[in-house]
Amino acid sequence: MMNSDDANARPVARPDNFVPLTIVTSIAPFDLSKQQRATNSWLALGFHVVSLNVESECAALEAEFPNVEFHRPPRDGMAIAGKPLIYFDDILDWYKTRPEQSICGIVNSDIVMANVSCAMEVLRLSAKNGMVISSRIDVASFDPPVGEWYPEGYDLFFFDRALLDCYIPSKFMRGMPWWDYWAPSAALLRGYPVRRLTSPLIYHHKHAVNYSEDAYLQYALEYIDRMTGVSLAGLRQRLPSASIRAEYSIDAHKLWNETFAFVRDHTQELPVPAFDVAALEIQAQWLADHDRPTEAAKMIEIAVSIVADLNRNLAAA
Repeated sequence: MMNSDDANARPVARPDNFVPLTIVTSIAPFDLSKQQRATNSWLALGFHVVSLNVESECAALEAEFPNVEFHRPPRDGMAIAGKPLIYFDDILDWYKTRPEQSICGIVNSDIVMANVSCAMEVLRLSAKNGMVISSRIDVASFDPPVGEWYPEGYDLFFFDRALLDCYIPSKFMRGMPWWDYWAPSAALLRGYPVRRLTSPLIYHHKHAVNYSEDAYLQYALEYIDRMTGVSLAGLRQRLPSASIRAEYSIDAHKLWNETFAFVRDHTQELPVPAFDVAALEIQAQWLADHDRPTEAAKMIEIAVSIVADLNRNLAAA
């Protein structure tokens, strides 16, 4: 279920008139094998993949990622971040020039999707007239891809293109903190429904964060400024927070706790039984391959039970 290493992985069968969803990301010029695993998993499910990168990175990356479309944005974050990171707003601007994209997708470049054939359809339907977001499962290895939820952040976003107008200009960048909370928070303040996947779909090889405490504080301030700007437009009461800027300093971690609770409490939980079954099948296959048939059989038993419950619910509907 997680065989995404094959660069020639073929997407599932689609109708002739099928329009695939696009995932926009920004591939980093290092740890390429991890990102190849990730992008290959998306391609295998039929997604179109676009990466925004500066010109100096594109030539080398295009050779390593031949099935990814590369786009050069007009600027980068070198002057602020010390590296050529991509602005969140420039990803939105790319979608604004693609009117055929009714649903927009953003996924971090090292996020592996489980090979669940219905994933695109679930994301398309869940994002219509709103947004769907997902945290990841952090794993130490993909053999097996079993780990723990990382609920403190979000790595997958699909949303209706109507939400492109939710966002006032900001300084958020991919690879820096807080943009993953800005994305759903602005949508919520505009009154759009945001759905949060509670079934496992995306996996990530665990590693240390790549930003400093100073960057964390800097973008916490940016989050306050943007949220205040949105709400002062008269859209909805501002995110309650005792951690307001005071003499140019804030308790950024207290603000994060409140923001985490705000997003959690105002999003709709979205369980997807097919994703749960896929995760169980992944574990069962690994256990079977490592001569643990009793445990594998237990996983399959649970998966069969989920499918039976789903069928009963469908029959009763």
